[in-house]
Amino acid sequence: MLLLAALACDVAGAQNAQISLTEQQQAWVRAHPKIRVGVYNNEWPPFETVRNGRPEGLAPETLQAAADSLGLTLEPKVYRNWNEVLEAACSGEIDVVMDLVLTSERTHCMVFTRAYASAPLGIASRRKDGRAEATPDLAGLRIAIERDHVTGMRVRERYPDSLYVETGSSSEALALVSSGDADFYVGNAYVIQRFASEPEFANLELLQPADLGPTSLHFGVPNAKQPLVEALDAALAVLPDASLSALRVKWLDPLEWSKAAGLRFSIQEREALARPVRLGVMKSWMPIAFIDGHGEPSGIAGEYLERFVQAGARNLKVVAFDRWQDMRQALSDGRLDAAIAVSDSAQDLRYGRHVSEPFLTVSNVVVTSIASPRVIDLRDLNGRRVALSDPDRIGPLLLAQAPQAKIVRAADTSGALRMVNDARADASIGNLAVIDRILRDTYAGRLQIAAPAGIDDRLVLSAGRDQASLVTAFDQMLTAMPAREHEAIRGDWLAIDFRPAIDWRQVLLWGAPVALVLLTAGIVHAGGHVRLRREVVQRRLAEDRLARVTRRLPAVVYQLHRSSDGTYSFPFIAGDFYSLFGVDLEDALNDERLAFERIHPDDRERINAEAGHAATTGGGLSFQFRTLSPGGWRWVYSKGEPMESQEAGVDWIGYWVDVTDAHEQSEALSAAKAEAERAGQVKADFLATMSHEIRTPMAGIVGMLEVLSHTRLNEEQTAILATMERSAAMLRQLLDDTLDFSKIEANALTLALRSVDLRELASATIEMFAGGAASKGLLLSTEIGPHLASRHLADEIRVKQILFNLVGNAIKFTAQGIVKVAITVDASEAAAQRIRICVSDTGIGISQEQMQRIFDPFTQAEPSITRQYGGTGLGLSISRRLASLMGGELTLDSEQGKGTSATFSLSLPLSDVGGEEECAVEPLHRSAVVSIDPPGDGGRWKVLVAEDHETNRELMRWRMQQLHLDFLIVEDGAQAMSALQNDCFDLIVTDCQMPVLDGYTLARRVREGEGDGERMAIVAITASTLTNEADRAAKAGIDELLAKPVSLDALRASIERWLPRKKRAERKLQATTGQALRDRNSEQVADFGLLSVEQLQEVFGPSGLALSMLTSFRRLCLDDIDALERAVEGLDTESCEQLLHRIGGGLGSIMAESGALELRIIHAAILRDGVASHLVSLNELLQRLKAAIGALPA
Repeated sequence: MLLLAALACDVAGAQNAQISLTEQQQAWVRAHPKIRVGVYNNEWPPFETVRNGRPEGLAPETLQAAADSLGLTLEPKVYRNWNEVLEAACSGEIDVVMDLVLTSERTHCMVFTRAYASAPLGIASRRKDGRAEATPDLAGLRIAIERDHVTGMRVRERYPDSLYVETGSSSEALALVSSGDADFYVGNAYVIQRFASEPEFANLELLQPADLGPTSLHFGVPNAKQPLVEALDAALAVLPDASLSALRVKWLDPLEWSKAAGLRFSIQEREALARPVRLGVMKSWMPIAFIDGHGEPSGIAGEYLERFVQAGARNLKVVAFDRWQDMRQALSDGRLDAAIAVSDSAQDLRYGRHVSEPFLTVSNVVVTSIASPRVIDLRDLNGRRVALSDPDRIGPLLLAQAPQAKIVRAADTSGALRMVNDARADASIGNLAVIDRILRDTYAGRLQIAAPAGIDDRLVLSAGRDQASLVTAFDQMLTAMPAREHEAIRGDWLAIDFRPAIDWRQVLLWGAPVALVLLTAGIVHAGGHVRLRREVVQRRLAEDRLARVTRRLPAVVYQLHRSSDGTYSFPFIAGDFYSLFGVDLEDALNDERLAFERIHPDDRERINAEAGHAATTGGGLSFQFRTLSPGGWRWVYSKGEPMESQEAGVDWIGYWVDVTDAHEQSEALSAAKAEAERAGQVKADFLATMSHEIRTPMAGIVGMLEVLSHTRLNEEQTAILATMERSAAMLRQLLDDTLDFSKIEANALTLALRSVDLRELASATIEMFAGGAASKGLLLSTEIGPHLASRHLADEIRVKQILFNLVGNAIKFTAQGIVKVAITVDASEAAAQRIRICVSDTGIGISQEQMQRIFDPFTQAEPSITRQYGGTGLGLSISRRLASLMGGELTLDSEQGKGTSATFSLSLPLSDVGGEEECAVEPLHRSAVVSIDPPGDGGRWKVLVAEDHETNRELMRWRMQQLHLDFLIVEDGAQAMSALQNDCFDLIVTDCQMPVLDGYTLARRVREGEGDGERMAIVAITASTLTNEADRAAKAGIDELLAKPVSLDALRASIERWLPRKKRAERKLQATTGQALRDRNSEQVADFGLLSVEQLQEVFGPSGLALSMLTSFRRLCLDDIDALERAVEGLDTESCEQLLHRIGGGLGSIMAESGALELRIIHAAILRDGVASHLVSLNELLQRLKAAIGALPA
């Protein structure tokens, strides 16, 4: 105890230096080191109680904290009753009276400090007494009140028709209600709740709030001792908010009303609510108070204002402010009637303002940069620059502990944190809820919450001198709101993760007393019989304390026992059981069936099954179920852990908690998500359908333009045709951009990674735009960095789409000068490179104002640009989103009149594969003519075409003629099936969407009819853009899917790829038969289209690269063939698919075109049917493949 006293003295000395007293006050304090405090024997917990001649409670501890900071010693003097205490104070016999309510009569002999606490008035009744609800004015009912007490006089005025029983104290009044000699007691709600937790008042409950304003409690001092009250007031003003909050938490349990009272406003309150009220609100103090996009108050303050409006305050005129100082000044000079979410402070008393009860209390914290020196409390900020958004309130509190701190004013909290981030300030102090959100959103990893500031924001409604009734109406609304509603508001807006550093000073402060207590406990432990008796007493106190605590918990704690015969019982339940199950706790303990009967019938069997399973496995309980509470069906979550049982069976200890709100919210979110997904799918289907309907006639238009381009045209007609082709291309780009944007918005766009040569991609882009650049006289160039790898894994189509967009924009907006494409490497790792693709131009450039919206969809820098240059305004928006989808970034750097530089940065994995993922292998020598080479037998290839659109049929007729193919054109799949039965064809070209029989069904029927026979290639053309179209085509047996509109060159390349491979292979074998007789190796090499070393040297040059490629390929491929044989024997479809894909890719990399295609055919068949259906073909292939690869040079 001596150590504790010494530490207390140290703290008091430290605090004493923080208080500013006048010379007169200091002289009085020095002359009167001991202060006599009047107390009386009647208990008034939790504010004031006498134990062994010493006062305990919130009032004595608050007064003690103020006295310690002044260096004063308190000396209690006990009197018999409250009136004797007041008489002693007026006569000057004592120095201080606690727990005074300020009245005009008492000011005749006493002066008062600021209020140290405020409490609502409540009504106490016997449990389940419903007369207060049936008779709101309590007319004819007996109310117990305290004799000569201020509250008693207020109660008489409010309930004039009631009968009154006068008593000497709160405990006597409650005893009369408990015994039935009175019906109700109206008094301090905290006092009622504390007494109701005692066993002697177990039949009482805190029923509801009384519709009277709250009472404020003060310390009173005789008039002759004015310097003492001034000194106490100064000490109370500088007590840390954290210390005061800790005292409130210690002594004032949250009020739990049995039922909420209706709002009963007085005449003055109704008049105040009816008058227009100019209400100040901070504009951007999120999440506590801010103005939303509709100009309405939002945040926690907005929630309470919404309820205030519903209660009757319908004439609120909101005035928004950017700075605290401006709002307080407006309130002071009368330009505002009230302000919401301001922190109560001495300024309110100084200006005579009225403040409500706090609706939210949030701590302030100190924020520093991650690299700053450690801060434990405000004293560590001495000499540092501290940014404050509310310097008028926080500044004096900071300087009281850190006199050398340099205050830097900031416009708001965001500005203060920005100063710390930019090193213009060393620290900032602000509201934790506001700061936490900004740190998480903006300064994660740069700024940190370093320490608590010891200052609390007790947020209230503050109003002017003539607005007292407005404040009492607001208080009545707060009191009438259920505790769960307050918690729900805070839970919706506050999500703070604050882990303050360890305060080693506090550890030092409390560590020694704790050690001393532990030492004392050890001595007591050796006391034998004395220890045993004390343990019994402590156990009873602990049980009583547990009962009080659990009654205020939002959960109900239980112990559940399951006997060996499967019956259940509750050895222990604590908490508000009645609110969850609608059954009294005592009844449930006596008969567990009462609780089970309140469970929803649909949930009982499931609960029994889960509990039985947990009993069998020794596991815990975790499930939700519905119970019939007094207010209807509620969802309850049960969580229990197994515990050691003293009896035969299984025991769980756990809790029940009401999760109705969360359950309903989850169901609402699920329904909203399903509706959103449905709406998104409808939109996607609509766009896909519209795409199909637009692409089909568009394909006819583009095709006919292509036909027209092959006729004789004069110069004017050629120019007209070029304009039409550009317009058609623009229409297609608009359609593609809209669909891409829709897919990105719906998160339906996926990436298809493949091996990509960025050099080749850049060259192809330059070639594509070379003509357009030359026509404008522009220099179009590329620059490739020397460290760029040969191949990367990327989505080639999407990278090309971004590059085409950037180069196209550069050429479009550049009238003269240069357009340059540069690809460089920013960083290289073992398996990846950070690539920078930069497209720069010397065009018109973009202003800074235009840059802010350049990436918005359907937006261009200026409206005139659309008229002058055309375009959809989607290109850059899509490109940026594609870049983000690939994990990259697209940025623009531009200066108006000088040009623009667009930079696309992304990280790409390296690829060591030489194009094995290509869908088709380019032939070694491309034919310069458009037509397709005829078969070697002197005949012509014959193609069956199925197309329902008349224009497209004419277009296909012209294209078949251009390609020198025999053909038959039919209108649907049914006619195509009939044609196949009557004639032989080498290949089928079909539209996907046709009446009677569509292309997919046609392909499936063709494959079914083939069986194990020769496979006919099928090329399909679609106008659909659905994401699953390619999978659907592959499953139907279609070999290649082309998107409309299809050019003649694309169609020719596809048909040439898929003409019967066996005939081609036979021609190649016939061409090399004579050589095979002379050289066995050449015969094997010719199979699968394998080229000799000499042929490969024509491609790769006369160096040793060709021989190295063949030997390396031979070694790796033989290993893969062995693995493939094992996979075939084991019928391992997945391994077969992977190995065939790998071997086929290798064949493609060494220009073995027919071999790669043959392996793709068998790969597709296995993918569709599995290994077992193609064992004969696979074994034959393996033998030929092993012989061919083995013949290559070792």
